[in-house]
Amino acid sequence: MNFLSALPYFLTGIFYSIVGLSQAWFEKRLFKSVIVEYAWVALVVFIVLVVFTTWG
Repeated sequence: MNFLSALPYFLTGIFYSIVGLSQAWFEKRLFKSVIVEYAWVALVVFIVLVVFTTWG
């Protein structure tokens, strides 16, 4: 899988994290555990992107 074919998955994961954090903030429910959960999602998406993408 090259970078351009993996880019939509990466952007979807980042969008999920940003929108989820924003929703929690608007609802006044942005606790540390929520931030950690969305950070884990972003980290896993980034690791999958790096591991399964050919860069050359």
